[in-house]
Amino acid sequence: MGETAAMRSCCAVYADAGYLLASVATRASGSSLRSGIIVDHGKLIGGIGEFVSAHCGLPLLRTLWYDSAPSRGQITPTQELIGVLPKVKLRLGRLSPSGEQKGVDLRLGLDLVAHARTGSIDVAYLVSGDDDLSEAVEEAQALGVQVVAISVADVRGRAHGLAHHLRLTVDEVALLPAELVDGAVTRRTNTSSTATGPTGQGTATLAPAGATPETDGSPSDRNAPDGMVVPSPKALAERVRDNSAPLFAPSPAPTAPDSVQVYSSETGRPSGSHPGAELDTNLATDTASGYAEPIARVVKGVLQVWQQAASSQDVAQLWAGQPSIPSEIDRALLLDLSDEIQVYDVPEQVRFALRAAFWSTAKEMLAEN
Repeated sequence: MGETAAMRSCCAVYADAGYLLASVATRASGSSLRSGIIVDHGKLIGGIGEFVSAHCGLPLLRTLWYDSAPSRGQITPTQELIGVLPKVKLRLGRLSPSGEQKGVDLRLGLDLVAHARTGSIDVAYLVSGDDDLSEAVEEAQALGVQVVAISVADVRGRAHGLAHHLRLTVDEVALLPAELVDGAVTRRTNTSSTATGPTGQGTATLAPAGATPETDGSPSDRNAPDGMVVPSPKALAERVRDNSAPLFAPSPAPTAPDSVQVYSSETGRPSGSHPGAELDTNLATDTASGYAEPIARVVKGVLQVWQQAASSQDVAQLWAGQPSIPSEIDRALLLDLSDEIQVYDVPEQVRFALRAAFWSTAKEMLAEN
């Protein structure tokens, strides 16, 4: 009886949280910024489990949820809630000091091949767009496992951020039902812009029962030091414009975000997901002037989403960190621009123009409030 039970047919879900949440955020808010959405993780993860079981006709063994622990090495409250969901196994990588995911794709690939080798599953559902997983997919297929890529439809009705080679490697691509995503993910808004506490800081955003505001767990998500008096966004923007006074006490100079490959499991950005990837070499020799319009659209879109969820304290931290852009915002800018111009690896001079446009636009937009 034990042998029969061990050989039962099952399916499993291997979900890269960074990829999935960036995809649903883009659908819900128009930007991949994770802090711009509120997610009912139980509804989303449970719905994916029901979807895959209906798709293949097999019971779900479990969902493996791959995410990064904060740099301080502690599990977040959201991750703890996810870890106790039925049939969910939390698998954590780590965050680098700059806020980049590390080790997520390696854990996912190793688990996929190990489960295929032991005969634990017959069908694997991969929620990731990372081309680096193609070899692990091929190894699992060689061991007799069908591998289906799950994605969220973009505005064109196509799989969002799915690498071209990975699309060719998997046995099938399945899009999550729109009603599943829309029922579990909502755009986050913050009423603190009009309601402030005694110190001028905004009140906390209220989320529906079972839902939590989404963050990437990076250092920029942590609160500012206690006792800091936070000026209003308008006052901060005016100070930045005229440079008449320092915003806060001197602090160590921030480290600029690394220029890295766009959309892998390590960065939470797309990895070779666009058919225009072969044009990257030619683009690297061009100036950024030809991308002024898409840069302006992306910067405005990211800032609008961020501003709706940001408190006065968040704005204060943003200005205090100049010239470094918070890692989550920087990732969203690069990912959204990559999607906008359909280019895999955004050239360095275009990235420079993108970040410069962010600060100039931020000063204009935040000064209006």
